Amino acid sequence: WYTKIPNDKQVYKAFKLGKSVGCNHYITGCQLFCNTCQKFFGCRRCHDEELLDHQFDKFNVNRVKCIFCGHEQKFQQVCECCNSSFGDQICYICHYVAGFNGDGKPKYHCDKCQACNVGYQEFTQHCDKCQMCLSKNHFQNHLCKVSTECCVCLADLQSSKFNKRTLQCGHMLHEFCLDMLIKNGNYKCPVCKKFSPQDEQREIILKYQRKKYQKMIILPSQWGIIKQFQCNDCNSVFDDFQNSFNLHLCEICQLYNTELSQRQEYSAQNLEQFEQKYQNQKPTLQNIKQQLTIIMKPYCTDEEIEEQLSFWTNDSNLEALGIMTMIWWPKTKQECKQVLQQYLKTIVDYEL
Repeated sequence: WYTKIPNDKQVYKAFKLGKSVGCNHYITGCQLFCNTCQKFFGCRRCHDEELLDHQFDKFNVNRVKCIFCGHEQKFQQVCECCNSSFGDQICYICHYVAGFNGDGKPKYHCDKCQACNVGYQEFTQHCDKCQMCLSKNHFQNHLCKVSTECCVCLADLQSSKFNKRTLQCGHMLHEFCLDMLIKNGNYKCPVCKKFSPQDEQREIILKYQRKKYQKMIILPSQWGIIKQFQCNDCNSVFDDFQNSFNLHLCEICQLYNTELSQRQEYSAQNLEQFEQKYQNQKPTLQNIKQQLTIIMKPYCTDEEIEEQLSFWTNDSNLEALGIMTMIWWPKTKQECKQVLQQYLKTIVDYEL
C-alpha cells in the first residue's frame, strides 16, 4: 500500500541496533521458571530447545528471576528489588515479557488461539475452522483447510505467532514466507505449484508478465524447437516455441504458470503454423534494444538509457546484451565482443 503514497506524505521512524539483555529469542530482563524441571530459562523456546522430554508450560509460570540483580519473584513487569524493567510488552496469560514496544513489534493475545500473535488485533480475524488468526483483507476469500505446518519453512502453524495466509489452492503458509517466495520470483505454491499471488499483488505480477511476454524475442538457436508444456493451474497441455524468458501462455486460464512436459516432433505444416504465430518475435536490432531498455529501466533514467544505447561498443552494454540474449558468457570482454558480433550478423546487418 505504501508504494501508492508519495514519499513526502509518508512518516518514517528510525530504529537503531544496540546491545541488550535476554536470550537468543527475546529481549527480556528476566528468566522464566519451569515448574516441571525446577529450573530457570531465558524463555520457553530456550527450554524446549534444550530439553526434549517435556515442553515448557507457558500458562503455568509463577516465578521469574531478574537478570540484573538475580532476585527471584512472582511474574511481573518490573523487578521488585532493583526496579529494572523486564520489558515493554507483557502478557499475563502466556507469561510473555519482552523489550519490543508496540511500534517495533506489535503483539496481541487471542483467547481462541491461546497465544500471542504478531500484529494488530483490529486487522486480524480468528477463523474457528482453521483455528488461527488471519488478515481481515484475505479472510473472506480464504479457503478453510486444516494444516499443521507451513508449506515453506515447515514450522507448526498452530503454535506460530506470525501471520498466516491461505492460498487459493487451500495450502497455508506464513505471510512472510509467501512474501519471500514472491520477492525471489517464485510464484508457485510449494505443494501443488498453482499460481500463488493474490488480490492486487496478483494483478501487478500478471501485468508485468504480459508486458514481458509481448516484448519477448525468440533466438535463432530456439527457432523451430517446439516443445510441449503443461499448465500447473488447469493441467491443460499445449505446444509452444522455447523462448528466453521461459514464459508460455495458457490460453485457458490466461496464466504463465507452466512447466515443460516433453519434446514433440512436428511436420513442416505445423512448423509453418507456429512460424506465422511468432513471426513478429524474431529478433531485430530494434527489439534487442527494447529488451535492453526493459532491463535498464528500474536502474536508469530515460536520459541515461538513451545515452547508453547511443553506442554499443561500451563494455557494460556488451555484458548486458550478452546476458539479455542468453549467450554463453566468455572469459574476456574481447571474446564477448567477437561472439556478439558473430551472433548479430545472423539476425541483423550490424557491426560492433
